[in-house]
Amino acid sequence: MNLHAFRDFSIRRKLFVSYFLFVALSLCLFLAVNTVLSVRQNETQTLRSAEHVFGQTRDYLQFKTESVRNLLYLLGTNQSLQEIFERRSGYYTQEIGRWPIDSQALEKLLYPTSVNPDVAGIRFYMRYSLASVYRNDRFIPFSAVAGRSWFRHLLADNRRTWWFVDEEQGSPAGRSFVRVARSVFSSQDINELTGIIQFDIPEQVLRATLGNALLTESTAVLLLNEQGQTVSSAGVVSLKRDGELWRKASARSSVGPGGVSWSTVSLPGAGAFLVGTQGIENSDWTLLLVVPYRDIVRLSSRPLRQMLLVLLLIIPLSMLFALVVSRSATRRFQDLMAGMKKVVNGDFSVTLRPQNRDEIGQLTESFNIMISEIEQLVDEKYRLGKEVKQLELKALQAQINPHFLYNTLDLINWMSLKYEAEEIRAVVNALSRFYKLSLGRGEDTVRLRDEIEHARAYVQIQNMRYEDSIRLEVDVPEELLDCPILKLVAQPLVENAILHGIMLKPDEKGTIRISAALDGPALVVSVEDDGAGMSEETLRSVMSGTLQSADHHGYGVRNIHERLFLNYGEGYGLVFASAPGAGTRVEIRVPAVTPLTSKEEKHERSLG
Repeated sequence: MNLHAFRDFSIRRKLFVSYFLFVALSLCLFLAVNTVLSVRQNETQTLRSAEHVFGQTRDYLQFKTESVRNLLYLLGTNQSLQEIFERRSGYYTQEIGRWPIDSQALEKLLYPTSVNPDVAGIRFYMRYSLASVYRNDRFIPFSAVAGRSWFRHLLADNRRTWWFVDEEQGSPAGRSFVRVARSVFSSQDINELTGIIQFDIPEQVLRATLGNALLTESTAVLLLNEQGQTVSSAGVVSLKRDGELWRKASARSSVGPGGVSWSTVSLPGAGAFLVGTQGIENSDWTLLLVVPYRDIVRLSSRPLRQMLLVLLLIIPLSMLFALVVSRSATRRFQDLMAGMKKVVNGDFSVTLRPQNRDEIGQLTESFNIMISEIEQLVDEKYRLGKEVKQLELKALQAQINPHFLYNTLDLINWMSLKYEAEEIRAVVNALSRFYKLSLGRGEDTVRLRDEIEHARAYVQIQNMRYEDSIRLEVDVPEELLDCPILKLVAQPLVENAILHGIMLKPDEKGTIRISAALDGPALVVSVEDDGAGMSEETLRSVMSGTLQSADHHGYGVRNIHERLFLNYGEGYGLVFASAPGAGTRVEIRVPAVTPLTSKEEKHERSLG
C-alpha cells in the first residue's frame, strides 16, 4: 500500500488503519524496551513512586500544620481575647461575676477549634487575666511553666509559634501528644507578652499520616524536630537500634523548609537504604523516609509474563475502540454530507441534530444556523421583491391615468381658449401642469424644484376650489433646489395638510410652509401646516407605519415611507411631529446629493 492509495481511502478506513498502526508500533517498541530495561525501569518507577508518596505526605503534614497555625493566629489576634489577657487581677477581685463572663467568652472563641478533630486539648498560659485569680486545667499562670524548656525557648525565639514534645507535661494514659504554642501580645504594646495559647495534637493523627508513606513492608518514616527529637514515626525498621543509620539519616535533617534531598546509605550487614529528607514549612520538623533497597528490587522483579498478558488484553480493546471511534465520526460526517446535498437541491428545511459538543457537533450546529439564515434571506428577498413589484405596478398605474388625463386637459384648454373662458383655462392650465409634473418624464427621481412646483400647482388648484383660503410659503436655498428626490413625496403631504389639517379648522384657512436644509449626510425637506394637528394615538399610528389614508387618491403616507425606505435604506423616510391644535410637521429625509447644474438648465431658467 503506497501513500497515494492511502490518501484515497475513506475517512473511516484512514482512522482505523491509523489507530491500528499506532497501537501495533507502540506495543512493539514497548516490548523491545521492556525486554532490555524492564528491571531498571521498574526500579526507577519505584523510586519515583517513593518520591511521589513522600511528597504527598509532606504536603498533607504541611496542610495539617498550616490549619492549626491558622487557628492559633485567629485566636492570638482576636481583639476580645487580647483584651481579656490584658486585664489585671484587680479587675476580677473588684467584682467576682466578671471571671465567669470572661471564661464563657473564651469558650465561645474556642468553638471553631473544638470541632477540629486534630486538636485534642487547649490551654491558656496567662501573665495576668483569669489565671492570676483562679487556676484550673485550662487557665494556667506563667509561673507554673516558667521552668519548662519549651517556655524558655518560645520566649527566646523570634517566632510566635513553636512546636514541641513535652515529656514533663502529663498526658492521659495510653495517649501521647505533640504540642504547639503561640504567643499573645498586648494590643497596646506589641513587645509585651500577655499570654500563650497551646494546642494538644494527638500523635496518632501524625502517625496515621506518616503511614501513608509506607511504600514497602520494611519502609520507615520519622518526623524529627530541630533538637533531634522524634515527634512521630511509622514503620517496622528500628532506626534507633542501628546507630550508624540513625546518625547518617539525622544528618540530612538540616534541609530547610520545603527542601528535599535523596541519598543512599549503606550499612555493613544491613545493606543499602534509600533515605529521603524534606523540611515541613511553618514548623521546625523534618520528614525522613527510609526504604531498604531489597524491597525496591523485589518490587521491580515482577514476572514479565504478567506484563505480556496485560498487553495482549490491550490490543483487542484498542482495536475495538478504534473501530467504534472511526465509525462514530464518519457516520456523523455522512449525515452532514447528506444534509448538504439536500440543500444543494433546494431543500432548506434540513435540520441536523448535533449528538456531541466536539468539532463535528459544532460544525453541525453551524450548518443548521447557516441554513436557517439562508432560508430567512430567501424569504426576505422574495418578500421585498414582491413589495417592489407591487409598488412598481402602483406607480405604473399612477402614470398611465395622469397621461390620459393630461391629453384630455390639453384638449379642454384649446376649447376654453376658443370660447374665451379664462377661469376654465386657468384651472385647466394649473391642472395640466400638475399632471405633467406627475409624469416626470417617466423617471422615479426628480429635482427638488420640480417636486415643489408640483405642490405649488396643487395648491393653486385647491385655492380655486376653496377661494384662496390656503397660503403656501416656500423657503428653500437655491443650492438645494437641484438636489434629486424621489418623485411624488411632497404633494401627498401637502394634500394631507389641506384635507386633514387646514380644512378641519373652523375658518378653513391656513398656511403651509415648505423648507429644506442639510443635516449631515441627509437632505431634510419639511412640510409644516398650522391645521388642526393630530392626537398622540394618530401620531403613533403614523410613526409606526400602520396609518393608512383611506380617502387619499394618490400615494398614501405609508406608501411614501416604504418607497423612501426601499430606495434609500435605513435612516431615511418620514418623521412626524404633531399635537392637537398645534399643526403638523412632516420631515422627508433623503440622502443629500447636489448635482452640478448644466449650462442648458441655467440658461433655460434665466429665460423663464
